Amino acid sequence: MRWRIPIFIGAAIAGLILGILMPIKAGDQPKELTPPKPRLSEKEIIEILDVLKLWKAAKELNLTSEQLASFIPKFNRYEEVKREYYRSRRDLVSEIKKLVEKKTLDQNEKAKLEELIAKLEELDDKFYSDIREAFRAMTEGLDTVQKAKLIVFLESYRRDIRRILMHLRELGERKR
Repeated sequence: MRWRIPIFIGAAIAGLILGILMPIKAGDQPKELTPPKPRLSEKEIIEILDVLKLWKAAKELNLTSEQLASFIPKFNRYEEVKREYYRSRRDLVSEIKKLVEKKTLDQNEKAKLEELIAKLEELDDKFYSDIREAFRAMTEGLDTVQKAKLIVFLESYRRDIRRILMHLRELGERKR
């Protein structure tokens, strides 16, 4: 019986404190709670997506710890080859586009255009060679089923991420 009195008094004090503080705190709250807007840079977003892609690939392939230790740097190399290629290609195509948009081209501009097209062809050839080598290195140590799963994963990941991002954007717009 003696232990019930301190529990009762403690509960009464806690109730009193909550009864006083809750209305005070409730008055401080904004009418509508909105989540803070993320302030991530493009580089940070790309890093997050890269980590997510690596995690999903490792999960999909069911890699052992030994395979994972070998796979991570090779996977990163594969992704870096693609990123560098698309950045370089985008820059070259942008230069080509600037020249093409001109109404008339003089001889120097035509020569520059031919040079840019040749650079683009060289870039494409180098990319196909580099990506083939990066893929071969990445699949070393994987069994046939893991290689097949990797091929399917790499083909579908971009589409899946795009679908997820579109879904998240729709959810965000509905909450506004």
